[in-house]
Amino acid sequence: MKLYVARHGYAGEPILDDERADDDRGLTSAGRRDVEAVAVEADIAPSAIFTSPLRRARETAEVFGRRFRAPVKVATALHRHDDPESWLRRAVLDGGLKRVMLVGHVDNLPDLMSELGDQPVDRLKKGELRAYRIDRETGAWTERWRITPDELQ
Repeated sequence: MKLYVARHGYAGEPILDDERADDDRGLTSAGRRDVEAVAVEADIAPSAIFTSPLRRARETAEVFGRRFRAPVKVATALHRHDDPESWLRRAVLDGGLKRVMLVGHVDNLPDLMSELGDQPVDRLKKGELRAYRIDRETGAWTERWRITPDELQ
């Protein structure tokens, strides 16, 4: 199985004293340009894109969805404070999809990949996209490549 993992693009500085307002931060114009550049560089065809319900992640997923002509589905398990591992195993690994993309947050994506494959993962940069090959039976994964906005500047 191929799993593509993306962190949302730049959405301004966090709003530390108002979680609801922070959750509603959208991509800045620079953040949108970064995600669009990464999408153009990537040559992938995900069957589906699952995204966190937070606005910045949804907007990032929509950019990828348009570029890759893939449906975007909100998955509450990808919220930045949730632990998506059981959802991933049930909905994605056991679901029969062969190429899946996840769009989420630095709070949970590295932990998800670490727990899934029992190996450490470094933090994703804003707007970064990584490709993994996953063994459905063991959950073991291998990183295939990564694209960051910085390397495209």
